[in-house]
Amino acid sequence: MQIVISIITAIFTFIAGLFTTLPHIVLPWAQPGTVIEDRAEVLAIYRDIAAKNTDTELVQSLRITEYPNIPGANSIAVQTAIDLAFGLADGVQRGLPGNPASIVPNDLKSARAEYFNNGRTVVITLVPNEQTDGFDGQANAGPVGRTVGVMGSQAQGVLNALSGFGLPLNLLSSVLRLHYQNPSVVVRADARTGAVISADYNYTFVMELPLPLIPNLRIGASYSVSKGLI
Repeated sequence: MQIVISIITAIFTFIAGLFTTLPHIVLPWAQPGTVIEDRAEVLAIYRDIAAKNTDTELVQSLRITEYPNIPGANSIAVQTAIDLAFGLADGVQRGLPGNPASIVPNDLKSARAEYFNNGRTVVITLVPNEQTDGFDGQANAGPVGRTVGVMGSQAQGVLNALSGFGLPLNLLSSVLRLHYQNPSVVVRADARTGAVISADYNYTFVMELPLPLIPNLRIGASYSVSKGLI
């Protein structure tokens, strides 16, 4: 009898050990509302989700909110050129944006993982630090670049468009400032499989050319990458 009890005890101990050693799992019978706000812990959960969604399709979109005013240039022609340059930002991408494996806790102002549906659904919220680059600046090495992704070919396309209106390309690239403001990430996923249910990545983008002869030469845009409804 003692042997039977020992075997049963060993089996239950083994099963319990599986659940307690599996990383980032909230048991299905856990209480709703479980919240994690340690940035490193939340990032570990997020990286695990990202690794399981390399084929997930998300839609990229960019809406221009502010066009530059170039003295002597036709405003409609300028707007058309900027629209075409930024049009490369629209489309579909596979996998979660940025470089999730490289995000570090100090990239984030805050992070939160909250479990719903008795632990079956997790919502990850990341608030990255803002980022400002020169034309050849931090790019994907910065906090916004790692969490959401930044402008690359689009920025070069805009520079080329502006040079078409008589602005010197070399000077533009040396003084250009790219500001990535108010970045945020909200991802809802199945806590059991890691499958992304919905996602919303966004920031406000400002390209600024602080040239004394062309005051307030700014281009503003709202950029987002999304899947489903949050």
